[in-house]
Amino acid sequence: MTGTERSGVGTAGSKFDGGTLDFPEVPYTSTHFNPRSKCPSGSGSIQNYGNAMEVRNCNLLTLADLDQSQDYVREKIAGYLNHMIELGVAGFRVDASKHMWPKDLTAIQGMLKETKFGGKPFFAHEVIDMGDGAIRATEYTDLGYVTEFRYGPAMTRAVQDFGSFKNVGVGGGMLDSGHALVFVDNHDNQRGHGAGGNMVTFHRPDDYKLVQSTRKIFQWTCIARRRPL
Repeated sequence: MTGTERSGVGTAGSKFDGGTLDFPEVPYTSTHFNPRSKCPSGSGSIQNYGNAMEVRNCNLLTLADLDQSQDYVREKIAGYLNHMIELGVAGFRVDASKHMWPKDLTAIQGMLKETKFGGKPFFAHEVIDMGDGAIRATEYTDLGYVTEFRYGPAMTRAVQDFGSFKNVGVGGGMLDSGHALVFVDNHDNQRGHGAGGNMVTFHRPDDYKLVQSTRKIFQWTCIARRRPL
């Protein structure tokens, strides 16, 4: 939810108080958030990304962390998503999925209606997995597509050394093409976050254009190879 130091008026005039964890328009109260007793860090926020309990039960920065193991919390989230589906939404990108337990996400997604286009909604989960923390992208592949943050740096290395193109998507722990949502940049990467800083950005326009164009060629080549004969 919102930062614990924030309070004010939100969408459509809804009031909130992050300090007391009071969100009356939902409603959520302090009982619907992970208590300090479930967070291994002393501060209540994530300090050690090598501890899965800390990553998933503590506040991300100052953002109040909902306890999604509670049926009430799950039902409120699913209710909102179902309303979006009723309006015609067919898919969702879930931000910061690595900070949520897969079993909780499974329960929430299991409550959703079919879309107006038939079938359950499409899901893409944001999981930053550079192979250096406790959370693995593979834990979320049963829930939908999962962001593959190692693809962007691999493409960056490839445009700097064309010989390394043959290694893009091969080994290195990347997700397979049936589960990976690949991309070169996003709102975090262009600001130096999410991929260890090893990304081509708009500050290097020639390399940026090259990596974008080669990504499209690489992507269509992979699609062509997967087509049945």
